[in-house]
Amino acid sequence: MTAVLKKYSNLTQRIITAIIGAALVITGIVYSDWTYFIVFLIICTLSLWEFYKLSGLDGMLPQKTFGTLCGMVLFSLSFFIERGDISYRYYFAIFPLVSCVYMI
Repeated sequence: MTAVLKKYSNLTQRIITAIIGAALVITGIVYSDWTYFIVFLIICTLSLWEFYKLSGLDGMLPQKTFGTLCGMVLFSLSFFIERGDISYRYYFAIFPLVSCVYMI
């Protein structure tokens, strides 16, 4: 895919990627709960991984795996609570989970 996009300008590459990405996101939202969950879990995971990679550029040593895993659990937890699969009382686990990222 990247070899095909190389012949276009940077702006054209971004537009093509945005159109494909928007189509995937809209399809994921409309199709079912589970496609929504999978699409946004992938987006959450990749964006967290990119964030930790960028924060490591200035010499910091972030725990990429632990932080990404916490973000995935946080997203999954809120999805399953709102879907009604688990009790709302698990919302109380969100604060310790988020705080855990800063303590390690």
